[in-house]
Parts: sequence; structure tokens; C-alpha cells
Amino acid sequence: MDVIGLPAFLVQVNGPRDFTFTALNAAHKDQAGLDPDSVVGKKPETLLPARLAETLIENYEECRATARPLTYEEHLHLPAGARWWLTTLSPIVGASGAVSAILGIATDISAAKEREFRQAEKLSEVVRQKRSMLGVISRSVDDVRGPFQSVLGLLGVLRDGFVDLGDGKHAQIDLCEEITLTALAQANALCQSADGLIADSDAPRRVDLGHLCRDIAALIDPDRRFTIGFPTCKVMADPTVLELLLRLLLENAAKHAHADIFVTVSVAEAGALRFQVLDDGATDTQAPQRADGTAILPEGDAVGALSELGRAQALIDSLDGALTDCRAENGLAGIEFRLSGTLLEESTVQQAQRGAA
Repeated sequence: MDVIGLPAFLVQVNGPRDFTFTALNAAHKDQAGLDPDSVVGKKPETLLPARLAETLIENYEECRATARPLTYEEHLHLPAGARWWLTTLSPIVGASGAVSAILGIATDISAAKEREFRQAEKLSEVVRQKRSMLGVISRSVDDVRGPFQSVLGLLGVLRDGFVDLGDGKHAQIDLCEEITLTALAQANALCQSADGLIADSDAPRRVDLGHLCRDIAALIDPDRRFTIGFPTCKVMADPTVLELLLRLLLENAAKHAHADIFVTVSVAEAGALRFQVLDDGATDTQAPQRADGTAILPEGDAVGALSELGRAQALIDSLDGALTDCRAENGLAGIEFRLSGTLLEESTVQQAQRGAA
């Protein structure tokens, strides 16, 4: 395996959801900092934090069960540091026809991934500024359209009963009307052009919500302090915006939750999805607030521009959306947002349990 220039590892398949690491190549040690002697012969659940092990086992099991290659992004805290990896699992089929081992090859995409997140947040500020510009342009156009309409009305009054004496004044009235109509048309065109200043988000792509939420859960709760429930369906949406919003709101939920965090998705309306990130860190009263009396979603400057909620608010504002507080029937409370997208299949809920494996 050392001839492979990228980090590579081999996993033995003992049975359903039962795997053992059997080899790591030299590149894996160089780039990820993992010592083969400390990994080979061990199972994910005995080697790694509980939530991370749970996430890896889900990935290995999907590759084993489908006997097909699986490619995914993952964020791992390894000895060389926290990095983003693009990992491909390839099944190795034994003589019995069943998958007997899995070969994994990973590429470090940390720089590209962080750049992607930064660009998404910068884009939100650019779009906000462009929307402000659009407002100024629209108000300016409205300010000039009224007077132009008045000029047209006055020209109509002049025409009524006007006697042409052959001195060219009738032609001048016609010219004034033509100029006014041209100016009105240009004002309308300017307003339409302003609409095009708003930057579109990335083209929607297929997003596996279950996979995405498992990865974020492993990132924010590696030791499984919480039970985290999330949908296992697939949606069409802007993948970068959705991942960043869920990551920020789940990080916020982890700061307040006692034991339970849940993510839900449903159809809000045609072409739009409703997401809720809920936790059990709210009071039992109907008013959506935390146990210390603070609001679940503070207003104005109280939210903090650099906090998870502040960054999520700025991002969703750039999409003409809003964060709102919400309370579910099970008593959990949290944050809701809407995002352009479609549900590709019915949503079911998977719970990543807290506590020991």
C-alpha cells in the first residue's frame, strides 16, 4: 500500500457493522499523523471517540451492504490536526461473493473546504450590499416615474383643443411626449436590470441529510454527550449553504442542550424546505427562552455578529430569509429557517444515541 501516494487504509469486514483496521500506508502516517502500530488490529469503536466511530461504521457498513464504492467528505480530528478529507471506500469481494475488506483512499481538502465556507459567508455580505443598492435604485426610479407621468398628463391637456398655427409647436409637443416616454422606458429597464444584480446561490445539488448530519454530530459532539436525532432523507438544495447553516445552528444547540438535539425537515411550500434545529435547553413555558431567561433567538445586536447565530442570521438574510424561534410538540425548542429546495424522498428520523456504545 505504500506505493499509493495518498493516505490509504484497509479495513477487514468481520460481519455487518463489524470492522477491523488491518493496514495503513506511509502517506497516512505522514499526512494524518496516525501510527500504524496504534491502529492495526483495532476496531473503530475501541480506537476513536464514540461519535466519530459511529459515523465511520455507518460509512463502512453502507459500502459493505451495497458492495459499491462510496465517496464522501468528512471532518476528522486526527493526531496531525483537524482536517477535511474526501474519502473513497472501495469494496473488495472475496471468493464467497461477499465483501471481505474495504480499501479507503483519502485526499486532504481542508484548504478548499474552508475556502468554500469563507466564500459562502462573504457572498452573503456582497448580496446584502447589492440588495441595499437595489432598494436605492428602485426608490430612485419611483421618484422620477411620478414626475414623468405628470408631464405626460400635462402634454395631454395641452393637446386638448390645441390649434396648430403652422409654427411647429405641435411637433414640439410630440417630441416632448416621445422623450418622456423614452425616459419612462429607460427607468423601467433600469429597475429590471437592478433585479439582476442579486447573485444567485450555487445550483442545487443532491444532499444526503443523514450523512451530513452524522458528520456534523461527530464534529460537535465527539464524546456522545447528547442524543442527536436527524432526518435520513435526501434533498435538492445549495449544499454549501445548507451545510454551513446546519453546522452553525447545531453548534449553537450543543451550547444549550441538556441531553437531546433534533434536526427536522419538511416541505414549507413548493420549492422551499423548512428546517428546524431543536434542543431541550429551553424552559417549559410557552415563551421560547432559555433556562437563564435569555431569548432563544436574541434580537438585534444581542445576537452577536460573530456568534453561530449571528453568522447564520447574516447568511440566511442574504437569501431573503429569516431565522425564527420555534417550539415542537415534544417540548423541544430552537431555531427554524427556510431554504430553497425540494424533498427527494420521505423523511425518516435516525437517532445517534449519547453515552457509551
